[in-house]
Amino acid sequence: MLVDSEYDEILSDLKELSPKDRVNAFISLLEYVLPRLNRSQVEDISFDVQAFLQLSRGERLKRIADLEKAQIKKNLKQYGGQD
Repeated sequence: MLVDSEYDEILSDLKELSPKDRVNAFISLLEYVLPRLNRSQVEDISFDVQAFLQLSRGERLKRIADLEKAQIKKNLKQYGGQD
């Protein structure tokens, strides 16, 4: 409500800033509009596609299920859940 009621004044104030200060103000305000992304760690996910494709359908489905279970366990551990 505050921003709505003071919108014209805010725009006027921003226009009076130097270009550098205006950019810094926009950057500062962005955190209230856009979600902040967390850093994520990239894992080595070496994957032999040809070997996977040579598995039977059942073996492929089992491999996928095993990978999903491992990911679920990892997520639970990361967020303090039980295995």
